[in-house]
Amino acid sequence: RGLATLGWDDRPQPYPDLASIWRAFSELSGARSVGFAGADPIRHSEIFAWSEINRFPRGRLEELARLILALDRVLLDDARSREKAGEHGSAEPSDQHDRGARFRRAVE
Repeated sequence: RGLATLGWDDRPQPYPDLASIWRAFSELSGARSVGFAGADPIRHSEIFAWSEINRFPRGRLEELARLILALDRVLLDDARSREKAGEHGSAEPSDQHDRGARFRRAVE
């Protein structure tokens, strides 16, 4: 396994029932297209295709789409605000808390 890596080994883990949604978001976010204005939002068609390929339960597809789109909205809003402010690099803990609050509002 090698040496422990700070920041990697102690990263937060999603609740077990949300692990598949986090995995979907990570995979879809990494495969998104990028245009002149930056990263494009994840499309419904991509979420549906991911759910079919990964045999995600159809009964949870609406929940999957709602959570993926909310996570995506928070990520893109954060990226745009950082770009406008000229910021780069890792987020401060307070920024991470703000993102969590924005995500909770986005899924309400």
